[in-house]
Amino acid sequence: MPVRHTKHLKKALWICNYMAIVALSMFWSFTGVHSSTEILLSDRIELTPSADTFIAPGHPNVQYSDSKLIWLGYNTAEFKAERALLQFDLHDIQDKSQIVAATLTLYQAGIIGDIHSNMDVTISGTTSVWPQPITWNTQGKLTFTLGSSIKQTINTTLGEQKLNVTALVQSWMADAQHGNNFSVMLSGNETPSQHERSFWSKECDSNCSPPQLVIVYNKPTSMPVPPTPTPVPTPGVTSLTLSTQVTDQSPGGTIPLNGLLTYVIHYQNSISYTLSSAFIINQIPAQTELITDSIQTEEGVSVTNTDPKAGNTILWTFTQGIQGNHSGQVGYQVKRITDKNNDPIINKGAQIFWTYPDPIFNGSLSSNPTFNPGQFDYLPMVTKQ
Repeated sequence: MPVRHTKHLKKALWICNYMAIVALSMFWSFTGVHSSTEILLSDRIELTPSADTFIAPGHPNVQYSDSKLIWLGYNTAEFKAERALLQFDLHDIQDKSQIVAATLTLYQAGIIGDIHSNMDVTISGTTSVWPQPITWNTQGKLTFTLGSSIKQTINTTLGEQKLNVTALVQSWMADAQHGNNFSVMLSGNETPSQHERSFWSKECDSNCSPPQLVIVYNKPTSMPVPPTPTPVPTPGVTSLTLSTQVTDQSPGGTIPLNGLLTYVIHYQNSISYTLSSAFIINQIPAQTELITDSIQTEEGVSVTNTDPKAGNTILWTFTQGIQGNHSGQVGYQVKRITDKNNDPIINKGAQIFWTYPDPIFNGSLSSNPTFNPGQFDYLPMVTKQ
């Protein structure tokens, strides 16, 4: 199961902190100062599901754990009501940690039926081990005990959909018998008419994005401090935003051979601190080739690309860092090199990385993916697997 931690990046910092704590403790013992408080050190973990599937009463004994898509809503043809199940292994989170935030990200692949309306979703949590197989008829063996169900809304945009599940993960941590398993069931609009949403599952290939659970949490560490510490300003949460926009410069709804696509990547540093050693990367989408003289950059940003073929990466490097309260954009153009007009061209999104004087705030951010042709041309291609 893929797990990425920032804690390994902080190892050198913790060693320095430890040495400083020892020195301060010796000083306070000699001066007669004896005081302690609890300082919380934030950590972050990103997880893909250990299992995911969907269930439907139209096929009450069929398990769909190998499907590349998971479904929500109602299918009038045969599946009827559809519910999604996702399971995560949280064994790397230390017991009694404080859960600060938890976000479940699903990547919407298609909409069938009512394409103009948002869908309200109910999310319930459980620590139960899934029955095998997990189907519509066996879902009753799951006990949803993690607090109250929460309500979220999924809009009509293809790509990234973020759902706040903080309350459910907090209930998981508060459960003394929680174990390592954390699961959620999602149910959408199940009124008997055609309205379905599909999302990429963990079984999807390299051209799509699986579900992701991101948890920010605090591990308590007892640390002696002076009774009247000197306030130290902190930068707060670094804010950087990216989006990728596609401009189809070919006629009609499809992209013909040699049809052009323009990608624009926007970034923003909305705090007053300079982010150093910053760079943006984006992979040239499949079925396309880079127009080599089309790469857009700006003052203070150098660009590197050695091969215009699909799958290669374009690198923009900020030679002086990203100044505080600064925004800008970079981009490039590609042309289609296949004649598969009805196949969507998928840009899996850009990524930006940066460092900060305090390594705790080093980080990265990913933009949304894009699909071209757009949402309405792409929908008929989505089928159950």
